[in-house]
Amino acid sequence: MRGEKREFGGKNPELDLHGMSVDQAKSEIDSFLIEQINAGNGLVKIIHGWGTGKLQKQIGEYLRTHEDVKQLHPTANPGQPYFLVEIKL
Repeated sequence: MRGEKREFGGKNPELDLHGMSVDQAKSEIDSFLIEQINAGNGLVKIIHGWGTGKLQKQIGEYLRTHEDVKQLHPTANPGQPYFLVEIKL
């Protein structure tokens, strides 16, 4: 669900960006990262979906330069519709 926040792997939170514009997604990401920093969660999943690739490309660039992101980790299978994000705590 759009903007849905839940846990994956038993403890790591995820944010689903399906159906959002790039600007909406960036706003959701900013709020989500602050929540996760405050909760002490160092690894999150951000789902961009398949679509046209626009969201994946622009959100990937945004996360790579985001002040709260320590590192983007590769997924087990390249081309997956999500990013694994390590947050600076």
